[in-house]
Amino acid sequence: MKILYYPKFDGKNYSVKIFEDCLRCAGFDVAILSKNIIKILFTKSDFAYLQWFENLPSDKPKMFANIIFKIIILYIFKLKNVKVIFVMHNKVAHDKEVATYSCFMLKFILKRAYKIAILCDTTKTEIMKIVGTYNYKKNNYEAKVFKIPHPNYIDVYPKSQNTTFHKIHKNIKEDFTFIFMGMIRPYKNVDVVIKAFKEANLQNCRLVVIGKPHPIEYGNRIKELAGNDERINIISKFIDDSEMDGIISKADVIVLPYDKRSSLNSGVAYLAFSYAKTIISPPTGTVMEFKDYKDCMYIYDYHDTDDHIKQLINKFKQAYNDWKQDKQNFREKGEKLFSVVKKQNSRSALTAAYKHNIS
Repeated sequence: MKILYYPKFDGKNYSVKIFEDCLRCAGFDVAILSKNIIKILFTKSDFAYLQWFENLPSDKPKMFANIIFKIIILYIFKLKNVKVIFVMHNKVAHDKEVATYSCFMLKFILKRAYKIAILCDTTKTEIMKIVGTYNYKKNNYEAKVFKIPHPNYIDVYPKSQNTTFHKIHKNIKEDFTFIFMGMIRPYKNVDVVIKAFKEANLQNCRLVVIGKPHPIEYGNRIKELAGNDERINIISKFIDDSEMDGIISKADVIVLPYDKRSSLNSGVAYLAFSYAKTIISPPTGTVMEFKDYKDCMYIYDYHDTDDHIKQLINKFKQAYNDWKQDKQNFREKGEKLFSVVKKQNSRSALTAAYKHNIS
């Protein structure tokens, strides 16, 4: 059976490549979905596997053109009897400027999907909120939904020590390192992390923020907040594959302070666990998948920005004190999480889920 796959791997988000590879391992003939409508019309396929298809550009003319283009594609699929498998990654769009239109697209896709793949159990509740409880039951959304494991990142990145981070880190005497990594975007609350870290005023600790800022103005704001604090390093660059292993190996804790209104799944959390690292995070869908291992993570909730800062301060202090009191016990937190994702989030587990649910 043939599957049209979206999006194309761009060399950055490796989960996209792993999902595609596992579909091939499950026996499907995978082809990348073309951006040419004529080609789509004349391409034979049994399924279309769509991820982040509800995402839209923030520029309004481009956004409306993108909506029309995607709706046409979905109607072509219906006309050609191509069954749509939609993978739901987020609750709503992270960018507030397009949230209303993105929500419209999400509802449109969910209604027309043959199957809805979810990466965490919390997603079912979110789908119900989006389509409404009545419609969820009336249209039997439950029968559409199936769960696949988010892949781990074990052995994905090459071993490396020569990184931008190491050039900075080699002269640092501090013992304990908090790291935020990934795209620096407003919904990830990096500004909140910096404020909390500075207020926590922990000795022998360092905060490293590494990733490409978007938009640039937010990156400038982050640098201004960090100021001249020598305990904070801002590295505004995309993390190359050759650098990933070296950076994350130096972390004691990965900080994931994402906006809980839009965030559902976190690839960085699985990346952390794949390197036997614990995390500081709100109770996102990904985190709640590991509810039996709550003691291995530093989970907190918050009501507003001020409360978010307060809760982060507490978790910064708790993580550092736990490490200082018993380093072996602290390391075991990450090691337990590694053991879980090694088994439950392996490529073989993902491949098996595809074989069982797509037919």
